[in-house]
Amino acid sequence: MVSLTLVGTIHRDPNGLPRLKEILERECPDIITLEMSEYGVGFRERNGPRLKEKLFGILRALHKGSTQRPRGKLDKPPDSSAIEAIRAILMTLELPFEFRAVKT
Repeated sequence: MVSLTLVGTIHRDPNGLPRLKEILERECPDIITLEMSEYGVGFRERNGPRLKEKLFGILRALHKGSTQRPRGKLDKPPDSSAIEAIRAILMTLELPFEFRAVKT
């Protein structure tokens, strides 16, 4: 008997990787398909580390109140919406968890 299991994910789910790995381990699929462009994979592999370091540099400069770019200083710790925005940027620079789950 042939069976087909479709698994949907919520992109950028912070718990998506362990959840998807659990499903894949339970189902033991013979074939997995994943929609991900080669360009997207290559861009993240080539540029992700550099862009993440650039973001961290900007955050360090803001924290220290640098007079160089970016201008400004963090007078107080960032609020939860700023932290979520930073987390979203970092997740965008990583290979999606769906790709990492099926690659292992």
